Amino acid sequence: MNKPKVILILILTAALISGWAASAQELDSTTFSSGGRNDLTGGSYSLIDIKGQSPIGIVTGGPMTIQYGGISGLLFSGQSEFTFSSNNILVTTKYGDPPPASQNLTITNTGSGFLNYTVTKTARADWLEIVPAGGAYQVLGSGQTQNISLNFVGSVISGLAPGVYSVDLLITAPLTRNSPQTVRVRLEVLPSRPGDTEPPPAIKLWFNNRFYQQKMVESEGYVFIIPDLPALKIKLTIETPYTISQVAGANYIILDEGTIHEKKINIKESNISRVYLAGTKAVEGMVAGMDIEYTFDETITAGPHTFTIYAKSSGYLAQQSTGSLKANVEVMGGPLRLIGEAITYPSPFDINKDKNVTIQYTLSSNGNIDIYLVNVGGERIKKMSFMAGQEGGTAGANKVVWDGVSDQGGFTGNAIYLGTIVARDEGRVLGKVKLTVFTVGP
Repeated sequence: MNKPKVILILILTAALISGWAASAQELDSTTFSSGGRNDLTGGSYSLIDIKGQSPIGIVTGGPMTIQYGGISGLLFSGQSEFTFSSNNILVTTKYGDPPPASQNLTITNTGSGFLNYTVTKTARADWLEIVPAGGAYQVLGSGQTQNISLNFVGSVISGLAPGVYSVDLLITAPLTRNSPQTVRVRLEVLPSRPGDTEPPPAIKLWFNNRFYQQKMVESEGYVFIIPDLPALKIKLTIETPYTISQVAGANYIILDEGTIHEKKINIKESNISRVYLAGTKAVEGMVAGMDIEYTFDETITAGPHTFTIYAKSSGYLAQQSTGSLKANVEVMGGPLRLIGEAITYPSPFDINKDKNVTIQYTLSSNGNIDIYLVNVGGERIKKMSFMAGQEGGTAGANKVVWDGVSDQGGFTGNAIYLGTIVARDEGRVLGKVKLTVFTVGP
């Protein structure tokens, strides 16, 4: 089926027509469906015939809608062009302050024809509202101006962390010489006290429930042994009323920083639990404390390693700061074994006074462990069992307690007992320990 044609008779002289002959011209339906023509100079044009139908009308200095057989579009006289007041708009506000005042973006039609334009955001930016609403066409005659209001949405901005947020506005005017154009709008949220610096978050670290004692390792030369698949627990806190950043990537772990084996470990949302500032709601994002748990799923090679934990303050109240903790540890490798000697304390052990005795030993790696206590006659008094990765069966220092009660249910008498530490899966003796019970009184 052939498309209907519009035959346009030009009444203007050829001198007034740019690029058009002074004779009948044809505008087909594709022209209309794409929004009309705009390559005519100013003047009057008479629409004489649409496939033999009666004349429709005269276009004089403005747009006219043409409809025929389901075809519609705009025919413009003149050539439109526009300018705008700024192509870079920056507004600032402090965190916690009311939203910035609205800004005007002024659009001016500097051409001779009508300007038919839209202003839309090129990306999601809920903190900015365009009035008239973005996407709705606005029409300006030659020389006319219009203010587009850029409103800053307080309910959204109140939840934005300090930083710079930006979005581009796209100004589109079909069949216009200088269309499209972009305007960048930037919103800078400043800390409440921009001249100050927030305190860094405090960091505590555990490997398989063993607290990392930085002073002991760095000052006393203590070797902190971890398994080759360590489970980390990190606790972040900060002084009130400051808060901890919860921006993705703000808090992270680096394994062996500064070496060729350096690996950054980003902490996933599923690894985090948060404590919010008293009197605030979770949606406000005011994080006063954070617990992070992360278990490695790839084995770490034997030898010394470093784990560096980084955590940032939110920057809501002053300049953002970063706290860090570097842990020096070692993966021993090789078969499961005791590192050094096993000890007990207190010694002697008074059941009435001390209540419990501690057996302390260091394992080279995680392992299932049994401890057997026997008297001097070789009779078994107590068996204690510990799972790999738990206290008593974890790489590094282990401290297990005994209350002096035998497997038969009664308190043991005063005597010297021998303890044997056994790798359960192999039935192999790892080491021995001596324990003295001396209870005063009934």
